[in-house]
Amino acid sequence: MLINYGIEELRFNQPVLVGSSVRLRVFLKSIVNLRGIAKAYLNIEMEIKDGKKSAFNGTMVFLYHFTNS
Repeated sequence: MLINYGIEELRFNQPVLVGSSVRLRVFLKSIVNLRGIAKAYLNIEMEIKDGKKSAFNGTMVFLYHFTNS
């Protein structure tokens, strides 16, 4: 089971204009073992084509629950 636990340090750097091309980049920052639950931190960044700054960046946190069946 996957749970969206939250978003940390989300920053909006500049608006995205209509018709702009964007790319979302996601990198695994870390995974923590919490006795059967994995807490994953993912760095996210939305880039704008030909833009000097990204549209936004931050860290998403997910919980992965594993069961023994």
